[in-house]
Amino acid sequence: MKPRAGWEILLDPIAIGALLFGLLAFTIASLENSEDHLLNGAPVAVATITATNLFPGKGSATIEVEFTLPGGRTARATVEDFYDSPRPKPGRQIEVQYRIDGADIYARESGFASDVSDFRLWMGVGIACMLAAVGLPLGHLLRSRRTVG
Repeated sequence: MKPRAGWEILLDPIAIGALLFGLLAFTIASLENSEDHLLNGAPVAVATITATNLFPGKGSATIEVEFTLPGGRTARATVEDFYDSPRPKPGRQIEVQYRIDGADIYARESGFASDVSDFRLWMGVGIACMLAAVGLPLGHLLRSRRTVG
């Protein structure tokens, strides 16, 4: 295999893929973190569970809730962060923290702590991808200098 030099090293498809996936992972981590910060200190309302999806084929378990806003409007939200004991059932009432952000309503069961595990997971994936994106071309560069010199 002929050693690569110059810009060819930076065009390694695996390094470019790692770079793009790392950027995606950092974006997902940022979104996870912003939703947690958005709900910290959010107002609380009593909500009625309207539907449950506790054993989904894909994704997280969710419950659908309906609650009344201070102005009298009724709002509906999908909640992923909730206590599963006692088991959520339609018709049961729970307290939810909610925040309205434009057309979106974010909610979690009141008292549910911020979940930083997803944030840490995606940050770790992003860091590993960035290390690979830098390490692969750097390794090629060092190997090509050893074989040329």
